[in-house]
Amino acid sequence: MAKMVSLACTRSFGITAIDRLRSGKFSSIQSIRPSRRTGAGRRVLEKVFSEVSLSQLIYFDPSDMSKIYEVVDVGEDSRSNDYINGERARIAAANGVDIERVKAQRGVKERTAAGIKRSGRYISQIKQIFKDRGLPPELTYLPIVESSYDMSARSSVGALGIWQFMPRTGREYMRVNSIVDERLDPIESSRAAASYLQQAYEF
Repeated sequence: MAKMVSLACTRSFGITAIDRLRSGKFSSIQSIRPSRRTGAGRRVLEKVFSEVSLSQLIYFDPSDMSKIYEVVDVGEDSRSNDYINGERARIAAANGVDIERVKAQRGVKERTAAGIKRSGRYISQIKQIFKDRGLPPELTYLPIVESSYDMSARSSVGALGIWQFMPRTGREYMRVNSIVDERLDPIESSRAAASYLQQAYEF
Protein backbone atom coordinates (compact mmCIF):
# COMPACT_ATOMS: atom_id res chain seq x y z
CA MET A 1 0.00 0.00 0.00
CA ALA A 2 2.79 2.44 0.91
CA LYS A 3 4.36 2.03 -2.57
CA MET A 4 1.08 2.93 -4.30
CA VAL A 5 0.61 5.94 -2.04
CA SER A 6 4.19 7.04 -2.69
CA LEU A 7 3.59 6.89 -6.44
CA ALA A 8 0.39 8.90 -6.11
CA CYS A 9 2.02 11.49 -3.89
CA THR A 10 5.03 11.72 -6.20
CA ARG A 11 2.59 12.74 -8.96
CA SER A 12 0.42 14.67 -6.52
CA PHE A 13 -1.36 17.01 -8.87
CA GLY A 14 -4.85 16.17 -10.03
CA ILE A 15 -7.87 17.42 -11.87
CA THR A 16 -8.82 19.92 -9.18
CA ALA A 17 -5.26 21.21 -8.94
CA ILE A 18 -5.04 21.80 -12.68
CA ASP A 19 -8.40 23.55 -12.58
CA ARG A 20 -6.89 25.95 -10.04
CA LEU A 21 -3.92 26.51 -12.33
CA ARG A 22 -6.19 27.46 -15.22
CA SER A 23 -8.22 29.77 -13.01
CA GLY A 24 -5.08 31.67 -12.07
CA LYS A 25 -4.74 30.40 -8.51
CA PHE A 26 -1.32 28.95 -9.34
CA SER A 27 1.37 31.13 -10.84
CA SER A 28 2.83 28.35 -12.99
CA ILE A 29 2.68 24.66 -13.79
CA GLN A 30 5.71 24.22 -11.53
CA SER A 31 3.46 25.02 -8.58
CA ILE A 32 1.71 21.68 -8.95
CA ARG A 33 4.52 19.54 -10.30
CA PRO A 34 6.73 17.79 -7.77
CA SER A 35 10.15 19.32 -7.09
CA ARG A 36 13.20 18.26 -5.12
CA ARG A 37 11.95 20.32 -2.19
CA THR A 38 8.69 18.38 -1.95
CA GLY A 39 10.35 15.15 -0.82
CA ALA A 40 9.78 15.80 2.88
CA GLY A 41 6.19 16.83 2.25
CA ARG A 42 5.65 13.64 0.28
CA ARG A 43 6.86 11.64 3.27
CA VAL A 44 4.25 13.30 5.49
CA LEU A 45 1.55 12.52 2.91
CA GLU A 46 2.72 8.92 2.67
CA LYS A 47 2.44 8.63 6.43
CA VAL A 48 -1.05 10.20 6.47
CA PHE A 49 -2.31 7.91 3.70
CA SER A 50 -0.60 4.65 4.62
CA GLU A 51 0.34 4.64 8.31
CA VAL A 52 -1.83 7.02 10.35
CA SER A 53 -5.38 5.82 11.02
CA LEU A 54 -8.69 7.67 11.07
CA SER A 55 -8.51 7.62 14.86
CA GLN A 56 -5.20 9.50 14.94
CA LEU A 57 -4.01 13.06 14.34
CA ILE A 58 -0.51 13.74 13.06
CA TYR A 59 1.09 17.06 14.05
CA PHE A 60 3.86 18.31 11.77
CA ASP A 61 5.79 21.42 10.77
CA PRO A 62 4.35 22.80 7.47
CA SER A 63 7.55 24.75 6.78
CA ASP A 64 9.79 21.73 7.40
CA MET A 65 7.65 18.71 6.66
CA SER A 66 10.40 16.28 7.57
CA LYS A 67 9.58 17.25 11.16
CA ILE A 68 6.73 15.25 12.64
CA TYR A 69 6.07 16.25 16.23
CA GLU A 70 3.50 13.71 17.40
CA VAL A 71 0.93 11.17 16.27
CA VAL A 72 -1.92 11.20 18.79
CA ASP A 73 -4.78 8.75 19.29
CA VAL A 74 -8.01 10.79 19.43
CA GLY A 75 -10.73 8.39 18.30
CA GLU A 76 -12.74 8.69 15.09
CA ASP A 77 -15.17 11.32 16.40
CA SER A 78 -14.57 14.88 15.22
CA ARG A 79 -12.41 17.03 17.47
CA SER A 80 -13.25 20.69 17.94
CA ASN A 81 -11.03 23.48 16.68
CA ASP A 82 -10.52 24.50 20.30
CA TYR A 83 -9.15 21.05 21.12
CA ILE A 84 -6.85 20.97 18.08
CA ASN A 85 -5.60 24.51 18.65
CA GLY A 86 -4.95 23.68 22.28
CA GLU A 87 -2.86 20.69 21.23
CA ARG A 88 -1.04 22.81 18.66
CA ALA A 89 -0.21 25.37 21.35
CA ARG A 90 1.03 22.64 23.68
CA ILE A 91 3.24 21.08 21.02
CA ALA A 92 4.54 24.48 19.89
CA ALA A 93 5.53 25.38 23.46
CA ALA A 94 7.20 22.01 24.01
CA ASN A 95 9.27 22.44 20.85
CA GLY A 96 10.00 26.18 21.18
CA VAL A 97 8.29 27.15 17.92
CA ASP A 98 5.46 29.46 16.91
CA ILE A 99 2.01 27.82 16.80
CA GLU A 100 1.91 28.42 13.02
CA ARG A 101 4.74 25.89 12.78
CA VAL A 102 2.37 23.18 14.02
CA LYS A 103 -0.35 21.78 11.76
CA ALA A 104 -2.68 18.84 12.32
CA GLN A 105 -3.96 16.24 9.87
CA ARG A 106 -6.17 13.21 10.51
CA GLY A 107 -4.91 9.96 9.04
CA VAL A 108 -6.77 8.12 6.28
CA LYS A 109 -5.00 4.76 6.25
CA GLU A 110 -8.26 2.82 6.20
CA ARG A 111 -9.70 4.89 3.35
CA THR A 112 -6.52 4.35 1.36
CA ALA A 113 -6.72 0.58 1.83
CA ALA A 114 -10.37 0.62 0.78
CA GLY A 115 -9.48 2.69 -2.29
CA ILE A 116 -6.78 0.27 -3.36
CA LYS A 117 -9.24 -2.60 -3.00
CA ARG A 118 -11.89 -0.76 -5.05
CA SER A 119 -9.37 0.11 -7.76
CA GLY A 120 -8.67 -3.55 -8.52
CA ARG A 121 -11.68 -3.93 -10.78
CA TYR A 122 -10.61 -1.13 -13.14
CA ILE A 123 -6.93 -0.35 -12.65
CA SER A 124 -5.67 -2.54 -15.55
CA GLN A 125 -8.01 -0.84 -18.04
CA ILE A 126 -7.14 2.60 -16.70
CA LYS A 127 -3.40 1.89 -16.93
CA GLN A 128 -3.87 0.82 -20.55
CA ILE A 129 -5.74 4.06 -21.32
CA PHE A 130 -2.88 6.09 -19.87
CA LYS A 131 -0.24 3.97 -21.60
CA ASP A 132 -1.96 4.55 -24.94
CA ARG A 133 -1.75 8.30 -24.31
CA GLY A 134 1.92 8.16 -23.35
CA LEU A 135 1.21 9.18 -19.75
CA PRO A 136 3.10 7.90 -16.69
CA PRO A 137 1.34 4.88 -15.17
CA GLU A 138 1.81 6.41 -11.70
CA LEU A 139 -0.97 8.85 -12.54
CA THR A 140 -3.50 6.04 -12.40
CA TYR A 141 -3.03 5.99 -8.63
CA LEU A 142 -4.15 9.61 -8.24
CA PRO A 143 -7.77 8.62 -7.51
CA ILE A 144 -6.54 6.86 -4.37
CA VAL A 145 -5.66 10.33 -3.07
CA GLU A 146 -8.46 12.22 -4.84
CA SER A 147 -11.43 9.99 -4.03
CA SER A 148 -10.27 6.62 -2.64
CA TYR A 149 -11.55 5.23 -5.97
CA ASP A 150 -15.11 5.83 -4.78
CA MET A 151 -17.18 5.98 -7.98
CA SER A 152 -19.80 8.22 -6.37
CA ALA A 153 -17.42 10.51 -4.45
CA ARG A 154 -18.73 14.08 -4.40
CA SER A 155 -16.98 17.12 -2.97
CA SER A 156 -18.66 20.07 -1.28
CA VAL A 157 -17.97 22.18 -4.37
CA GLY A 158 -19.47 19.74 -6.89
CA ALA A 159 -16.49 17.68 -8.02
CA LEU A 160 -17.66 14.14 -8.77
CA GLY A 161 -16.37 10.65 -9.44
CA ILE A 162 -13.00 8.99 -8.98
CA TRP A 163 -11.19 11.83 -10.76
CA GLN A 164 -13.19 14.58 -9.04
CA PHE A 165 -14.02 16.50 -12.20
CA MET A 166 -15.88 19.76 -11.68
CA PRO A 167 -19.02 20.04 -13.88
CA ARG A 168 -17.61 22.69 -16.21
CA THR A 169 -14.36 20.83 -16.82
CA GLY A 170 -16.18 17.53 -17.15
CA ARG A 171 -18.35 18.88 -19.96
CA GLU A 172 -15.21 19.66 -21.98
CA TYR A 173 -14.12 16.02 -22.03
CA MET A 174 -17.23 13.85 -21.67
CA ARG A 175 -21.00 13.90 -21.42
CA VAL A 176 -22.21 15.78 -18.36
CA ASN A 177 -25.84 16.80 -18.47
CA SER A 178 -29.15 16.27 -16.70
CA ILE A 179 -29.52 12.80 -18.25
CA VAL A 180 -25.99 11.38 -18.37
CA ASP A 181 -23.03 12.19 -16.16
CA GLU A 182 -19.97 10.25 -17.28
CA ARG A 183 -17.99 11.55 -14.32
CA LEU A 184 -19.58 8.59 -12.52
CA ASP A 185 -18.27 6.11 -15.12
CA PRO A 186 -14.76 5.01 -14.07
CA ILE A 187 -13.64 4.15 -17.61
CA GLU A 188 -15.11 7.14 -19.47
CA SER A 189 -13.93 9.53 -16.77
CA SER A 190 -10.46 7.95 -16.94
CA ARG A 191 -10.35 8.57 -20.69
CA ALA A 192 -11.33 12.16 -19.94
CA ALA A 193 -8.70 12.39 -17.20
CA ALA A 194 -6.03 11.06 -19.59
CA SER A 195 -6.96 13.71 -22.17
CA TYR A 196 -6.96 16.40 -19.52
CA LEU A 197 -3.65 15.43 -17.95
CA GLN A 198 -2.07 14.99 -21.40
CA GLN A 199 -3.09 18.54 -22.19
CA ALA A 200 -1.69 19.71 -18.85
CA TYR A 201 1.69 18.13 -19.67
CA GLU A 202 1.72 19.86 -23.03
CA PHE A 203 0.72 23.13 -21.35
